[in-house]
Amino acid sequence: MSAKDINNIEKAKEIAQMVCLSTPIYDKVNIKNLPFISHPLINSIHFIEDGKFVLITSENEQELKQKIFDKLIANAEDIRTILYRLNKPYWITFLSMFKDLMSNDEFSETLGDVWTTMEFPNQEKNDILISLFKDANQKKLMENDEYETYKKLPDNLYVYRGIQGKDAKIKGLSWTINKKKAIWFAKRFNYNGHVYRAEIEKKYCFTYYSMEDEIVLNPRFLKKISIVHYKGEKDNENNK
Repeated sequence: MSAKDINNIEKAKEIAQMVCLSTPIYDKVNIKNLPFISHPLINSIHFIEDGKFVLITSENEQELKQKIFDKLIANAEDIRTILYRLNKPYWITFLSMFKDLMSNDEFSETLGDVWTTMEFPNQEKNDILISLFKDANQKKLMENDEYETYKKLPDNLYVYRGIQGKDAKIKGLSWTINKKKAIWFAKRFNYNGHVYRAEIEKKYCFTYYSMEDEIVLNPRFLKKISIVHYKGEKDNENNK
């Protein structure tokens, strides 16, 4: 490992430490006395120390955040390890901060892995996501067989997106060429969501992922977006 690599790892740790320690545990999202919280380091109001559960309070949170950081992050030997030891919903946020400290190939491989592992990557702002995918090495974003499938896609594609809830993002980056998969996303958790269909040119598609026949694309270039009705769809407050 070169001196530059070592220096970049230390810079990534400094960034992670600054953000993690400055992010409060209790705020308008994390309400006191609820068992689960959202924080880059912590997802529970309890911390295990010497085999005992310690309740995290406003008085001890800085000390405990530092202890958790030291335990999880301080001894990490590379930037990807730093990232993956943080809580999953924050991976894209931190990857955008670490990007310039990684080689482009490592960043691209990590972005592909993060995208396919996170549950709701589209919750990040579109501008940030688009910038990340534009900067990536396209081939490194995918497995070899997926890249070969991507190359064989037609120049113009029909894509589908299943969403749930009134506030769901229609123009997200994640679509699929498999209509049945979009319907599954609209219906999962016993929900009755919407399925959208659109057209897009292949040159505006970043990747193909085989697990869900997923196309990650630049939603700015979607055309002819329309609702697709499906068998079993019911009227509810989101379908009126």
